[in-house]
Amino acid sequence: MWFFDALASGFRHPTDPGRLQWFRIVFGTVCTLRFALAFGQGGWDRFTPGSLSAHLVEQRFGPARARLLITVYRPVLIVRTAAALALAAGIVPRPALLLVLAGAAMELC
Repeated sequence: MWFFDALASGFRHPTDPGRLQWFRIVFGTVCTLRFALAFGQGGWDRFTPGSLSAHLVEQRFGPARARLLITVYRPVLIVRTAAALALAAGIVPRPALLLVLAGAAMELC
C-alpha cells in the first residue's frame, strides 16, 4: 500500500529505505521464480531451429528478424534469470532491475 501511496503523491514524501529494500527483495524473488519456471515450461526448447514456434516466428517477422530472435532467445533467458537473482540479492540493483524489466517485456511481447 505504501508504494501506491508514494506513486499517488508523486514521491514528494520520503519513502522508508527499508520498505524499498523489502520490495526489491520480494520483486526480485518473484521474478527469479517466474523466469526459472520458464525453463521448465518449454522456454529452453522454444525457438529451436526446425520447431513449430521457429516456423511461426519466421512467418510473422520474416527470416532475418526470426534468425535474430532464435539466436538471442536462450542467452536472454539466462541473463534475465541471473539479473532477477542479482536484484533479489542486492548485487548491482539498478542495472539488474533494468535487465529484469527488459526480460519481462520480452516475455510479454
